[in-house]
This record gives sequence, C-alpha cells and structure tokens, in this order.
Amino acid sequence: MASVDLKGEVNLDECSVILQGEYEPEQFPGLVYRLEDIGTVVLIFRSGKMVCTGAKTREQIYESVERVREDLEKKCGVEFEGEPEIEIQNIVASIDFNVSLDLDMIAEVLTEDEDVEGIEYEPEQFPGLVLRLKEPDVAMLLFYSGKAVCTGAKTEDEPEKAARKVAEKIEKYGLKLTG
Repeated sequence: MASVDLKGEVNLDECSVILQGEYEPEQFPGLVYRLEDIGTVVLIFRSGKMVCTGAKTREQIYESVERVREDLEKKCGVEFEGEPEIEIQNIVASIDFNVSLDLDMIAEVLTEDEDVEGIEYEPEQFPGLVLRLKEPDVAMLLFYSGKAVCTGAKTEDEPEKAARKVAEKIEKYGLKLTG
C-alpha cells in the first residue's frame, strides 16, 4: 500500500463519471478507481491525495500513479503543481516455514526474547499468533501449519529479514512440532 500526494485538487463528482469510478460520498469520501490491467485499486480524494492498494511490485505502484495522474490530467482537466510524492506505507508478504509450528511454545518462549516487541495469542479467539518484532519493525502472523503473513514492512527486504529471524528462533528453541 502506498500513499500519494498528486499535488492538485480533484472534482470527484465530475471525475467519477468520466473515469467510470465508484463514488458514493455518503458512504466513503473517495473515488474508487480500479486499474484492472495493472491489478491495483486507487482511492482518490478531493485534496489530490490518494491511496494505492493491491500492487505486487514497486513498479506497479509507480505505473498506477502515472496512469491515474495522466487520466485525471487529460480526461478530467486536473492541473498539478509538481511531481507526485509517493510513500510506501505497508508491504505484506506470505511465508511458509515448511514445518508445523508449536504456537503455545512460541508464545511461552519468545515472550522474553530480546528481538520480540510483543506477542498476542488467544487460540480460543483466533487460530494464529501475532509476533511483533523490534527489528525489522513488522508483525508476523504465525499459524500452526507453518504458514505466516508479515505485515507493516516499509521496504521489500524487511519481510525476508523478519522471516529469517523467526526461522532462526524456530530452529534455536525447537519451536516446531515433531511427528
């Protein structure tokens, strides 16, 4: 997910018709613009700020921003003051540790680990364990199956670093299930 400042006001009523986007201001203040060929959804706000979601690569974010800016400029007559500012807010990655994880043991052992910011584990409420790391500053959602989701990353290498760190702890402390 990326936040973007296009540096120009947008008439959402007019642009929603021209761009055939979804705009229902009573329900949500932004125009939902789907770029199906790129695979992203862009939320455009009156202020010229927008949010780009669904991109699999940094290039898709830049391509989406360029397309939206071009469409707004050429089709809707929006004028911009300079280049857009793009900030990547959240990278989400899926991971497979290829072993079954002992979530009870992880919750017990890693609570005091120096690399861990915090752990949330309520198996009666949800079957996953949330492990917050200090460095990189991400959250890992771990499942018994060995699958995991890393969220909160700001750079593309942070999920990999986090996965390596968690894999080392699984190995070091014997946090996988055997048998």
